[in-house]
Amino acid sequence: MDTNGSPIPNVSLRANIKIYRQGRVDVWTRASAQTNAQGEYRIVNLPPGRYFLQAIRNDDANKPGRSFQAVFYPAAARIDAAESLRLAVGEEKRSIDFRLSDAATHGVSGRITFLDSGQPVPNMAIQVYPDYLGPGTRASVDAQPDGTFRLDRLTAGRYRMEGQQRRIEYHGVRPGQGPARRN
Repeated sequence: MDTNGSPIPNVSLRANIKIYRQGRVDVWTRASAQTNAQGEYRIVNLPPGRYFLQAIRNDDANKPGRSFQAVFYPAAARIDAAESLRLAVGEEKRSIDFRLSDAATHGVSGRITFLDSGQPVPNMAIQVYPDYLGPGTRASVDAQPDGTFRLDRLTAGRYRMEGQQRRIEYHGVRPGQGPARRN
C-alpha cells in the first residue's frame, strides 16, 4: 500500500536470497508475485530458507501515474539494511505488508550523433530499461531530427539505454537504388 494506506496494484514482490560471488554480495530472485487490485499478493512454492522480500514497481514513464520507491522488508532501500524472513518446511507467513513512498522523478537528455562525423543520427528510437533486477522506470522516445532527446519521469536507479535506427521510408527511392523512374 502507499503511505496513506491505499492499495497499489501491479507491484512485484520478490523473494530474494543473497549469494556471494567473487567476494561480493549479489541478489537472486527465487520467486515472485504481483499484487492484485487490492494490493494483495501471495508467493507460493518457496523452499525453506532465509529470504529478503522486496516490493518494486517498474513503471512505464510514457504512461501517466504515480511512481514508487522500491523497498526491502520492512522498510529498507538496500538489501544490507533489510531484515530476512526465515521460512520453515510447510510454514506460511501472513501480513508481510509494505508501505511504498512516492518516488522523485528525474529527466535525462542528450544528443545522438555518428562517432566519425559528429552528424546527428536520424530516426533513432531510444529505450531505457532498469538494470537487471533493479528498481527503475521503463521509457522510450524518438530522437529529434537534430539528434536531441529527452526522457522524463525516470526514478532513481541504474539503467541501460539502447538505440535503434528506424527504417527510413523514401518516396520513389528504394535504399541502395537510384530514384524511381516513371514511364
